[in-house]
Amino acid sequence: MPTNLRYVNDAAIRKTLANALETLPDEYLICRGQRHRFNLEEDFHVPTSATLVGRQAKAAGDIERHFRCERCEVLRIERYERTRDGIVPAGGALYREYPDGYVLSGLGIPRGVKPSGVVQSEEFRRSMSKVAKAARKQSRSRAS
Repeated sequence: MPTNLRYVNDAAIRKTLANALETLPDEYLICRGQRHRFNLEEDFHVPTSATLVGRQAKAAGDIERHFRCERCEVLRIERYERTRDGIVPAGGALYREYPDGYVLSGLGIPRGVKPSGVVQSEEFRRSMSKVAKAARKQSRSRAS
């Protein structure tokens, strides 16, 4: 199965993802479908040993910037290196402190598969469910 797909084409993987997404809170689903909404938590700083969990600090050139998602509260860490001209990004961002239930692990889904189509389908299903519920409530109130 190829990875880095924009849409999941395998029916079994689609069904597994759809079932897992049904239980996600709305906030988590929005973050997965529409991206996180990050706020600056800690501006440019030299990381302490407490924030270097799982990796080694480079010489005194490591600089980080931390952002927190206002919906799901995941932590995004951007890393930078000092140069003669200022700073440059040092690789991709790191994501830490995912809330319980956010990560869909142990489902047998290949790493790198992008479930955006499945996520958007679940967002649509929930939206239509809310519309139908509101319509039923309105029709009941008219009948009373």
